[in-house]
Amino acid sequence: MKNRGFVIWLIIVVIVVLFFLNYKSLLGLVQKNYSSPIVVQPTPTTVAIEDKEVHSLDGTMKVIMKSKKDESGLTTYSFFTADISGKNEKYLFARTVGQGQSMVIPENSWSPDNSYLFLRENKSDFFDILVFKASGESFSDGKEYIDVLPLFDNNKIKYNIRDITGWDSPTLLHVYTEGPPYWFDVTTRSFIQLVRR
Repeated sequence: MKNRGFVIWLIIVVIVVLFFLNYKSLLGLVQKNYSSPIVVQPTPTTVAIEDKEVHSLDGTMKVIMKSKKDESGLTTYSFFTADISGKNEKYLFARTVGQGQSMVIPENSWSPDNSYLFLRENKSDFFDILVFKASGESFSDGKEYIDVLPLFDNNKIKYNIRDITGWDSPTLLHVYTEGPPYWFDVTTRSFIQLVRR
């Protein structure tokens, strides 16, 4: 009976000693199971930024293009007008386009009296010309710009436009076609065929 009590006491002592010897390793397991979660920070989107400006003929005004390209290939163009010093900047227009498309400020964008300006939109297989009031105001139909090429198509002119090169007067844009040249009159939104020489 005494031996049995001694054996039980010895077993208890061994268990306690083993427990204390393994306490640190047991604590490590517990800490591993209850560690705080790892927070993964999102990778910032890389953006390429390009600015360009074109001055009016008299050097008093400028149109400014700010473009941002994200990693998915979309580019957002924002346009502003300002006086040459950069004061009185006014928002004009913004557009986001996909790969293979772009917006451009032509070097001859400004009309001679600084009342209008035009922008060129390059698409994958054609281009478009957008005419704006330099003040940023809408036209009489409430639209912020005149989209020239659909108007040309609606006139059922049998030639295709090759280019629109700039202003021949404060309201007339010079339009080159595969045939005779034309003027586009901003005020009447009509096309006037020029005499071929």
